[in-house]
Amino acid sequence: MSSASETLPTNASTSARVGAVAALLTVALLAVSGISLWFALDPGPRDPTDAEWGAVSAHIQARLQPGDVLRVHPFWLREGAVISDATPATNGFDGKQALLVDFSVPLDPLGLGSFRRLWLVSAFGRDDAQAPTGATLDETTTFPGGLTAQLYTLPDSPVRLRLIDELKSARVDRFGPGVATRQCRWMGERHACRGRPWEDVSVSIQEVGGAPRTCFVLHPYPSGATVSVRFPALSLDAGIIVRAGFTLDATKSDQGSDATLRVKLDDAVVLERVAPRNLWAFVPSFVDTAGRRGQKADLVIEVTADREDFRDLCVDGFVVNRPVDDAMD
Repeated sequence: MSSASETLPTNASTSARVGAVAALLTVALLAVSGISLWFALDPGPRDPTDAEWGAVSAHIQARLQPGDVLRVHPFWLREGAVISDATPATNGFDGKQALLVDFSVPLDPLGLGSFRRLWLVSAFGRDDAQAPTGATLDETTTFPGGLTAQLYTLPDSPVRLRLIDELKSARVDRFGPGVATRQCRWMGERHACRGRPWEDVSVSIQEVGGAPRTCFVLHPYPSGATVSVRFPALSLDAGIIVRAGFTLDATKSDQGSDATLRVKLDDAVVLERVAPRNLWAFVPSFVDTAGRRGQKADLVIEVTADREDFRDLCVDGFVVNRPVDDAMD
């Protein structure tokens, strides 16, 4: 039989091993504590100051041209708005003011369709901002505070007309079974329907499909009725893109029903689709009008719902001179 000393460690060797393990644990704990303390004490890149933002704003304002658009990356609402609000009211080449676009979603080739140049402002020294496909980088200027301003020339746009720009001249009606037809009236910045506030139709920014969208909201009040927007005598081209989706509050609600979207040309239905009650997307549809290029037609967009509760459908649309594949994803 072997002696105990041949199979069991002595008290001295046990103590040595315990000491070594304790030392390793102490070293590991000190390393973790040191890293944690470093992260706690290191604030990372500091926010640019107002003066540093002001330098970027002055640089852009001095060089603005008709048709310029601004994006800020990562998105800084207040600081970006300061730059945008300081631009001339006639900044857009079509007479529209410069647009501050959220960078929380990929660049929208249709949203940029009314602009010729892009100012891309980056903060924290980031260089991972994406420019539109086909855009040409003209210059890059760096500023204190980790700020960078890049100027791009945008590619030729397929957009020939945005419906949100034509909303003022559109006709808005409400009608349905047992509901007398009511024509809304343009008052200031909206079509006032002389009813509940959600019956009015105006351009606004809504969260749809996880991103901010500039659109007009159609609420088919009352239940079973239809809200109709008629854009008279539009000049047709290769096609029309209509995009629609429920607002965030509508999507989250357990009230209301599916909604039906119809697009008509001269009162003939050319598109009809159903938006499911909890649709969480901004869905594009394409209407081919190449065979009627150069002709004029009344474009009508209608929305109907069996139960109107929370049925706020965000809609935009574009007349385009060619199909736009990356806008249909």
